[in-house]
Amino acid sequence: MLGHLRHIVRSRTVEDIFDRSVAALREIGLTRVYFQGPIGSDRSLTRNTASFGFPETWQKSYELNWQVHDPIPDAASRIGGPLYWHRLPSSVSLSENELAYMEFLREMQMGQGICMLQYGNVSRVGLIAASTDPDGPEVESIDREFFQFVGMSSFMRFCQLVTMDPDIPVQLSGREQDVLYWMAQGRSNSAIADVLGIRQDTVNTYVKRIFAKLEVFDRTSAVMKGVRQGMVIVSDPISELVADQMRAKRRRDG
Repeated sequence: MLGHLRHIVRSRTVEDIFDRSVAALREIGLTRVYFQGPIGSDRSLTRNTASFGFPETWQKSYELNWQVHDPIPDAASRIGGPLYWHRLPSSVSLSENELAYMEFLREMQMGQGICMLQYGNVSRVGLIAASTDPDGPEVESIDREFFQFVGMSSFMRFCQLVTMDPDIPVQLSGREQDVLYWMAQGRSNSAIADVLGIRQDTVNTYVKRIFAKLEVFDRTSAVMKGVRQGMVIVSDPISELVADQMRAKRRRDG
C-alpha cells in the first residue's frame, strides 16, 4: 500500500495522479472512483468531474441536471474525514430535490459509497468519492483509513502541480468587504451587525455570499483567503479603537 502512495506523490501530471489513485483504491476493492472540484458552498458554480467505473449516464446527467441538488459535498464538509453517503449524519436534512438525487444514485447503482473533502493551498477544496462494484463487497468493509490517505495524497500532489494565479482577485461588494474585514477582526455576526448598524440577518446573508464567492465553507477559510488576496488584515489595536468609538457614538445618539 505504501508503494501506491509513493507513486501518487511522485506523479508528474494530473492524469498520472488520477490513474495512480484509481489503481491504489482498486487494490482495496474500491473499483469505482470520481473526483470533483472546485467545491464551494455555491452549488451553481461548475464542478469539474473525472470518474472511473461509474456510469457515463450519471456523469452527463449530473452536470446537466443534478449538481445543484447534490447534498454530498455539503454533508462531507461537516465531517473531519471519510463519510458514507448512504449514511448521512442525522443533522443533515434533505430537500425534496436532494432526496430525488439520492434516489437517482440508487437507480444508477450508486446507492452506497464513501467520500471525503480534500483541502489544499489557497483554500482549494475538492472531493474524492468511491464505491465497490454493485455486486461487490459492502463499502463499509473497505479500509477507510487507506481511502483517506489516498484522498489526502492525491489532492496534495494535484495542488503542487496545478498552481493558481494569485493575481486574479475575488470581486466583493463594498459591504461584503466591510463584513469580511470585521470577520478578520474576530467579530461574531451579531457584533458585526452592531458595528455596521445593520440587522444580524443582513450580516448572515452577506456572510453566505462571501462564502460562495470565495468558495469556502467557514469563516476561518474565508478570512485566510481574504488575507492571502490582500483584501483584509487581521485584528489590530486601531480597528478595536474604531469599533469602540462607533459603539459609543450609537449609544450617545440612541
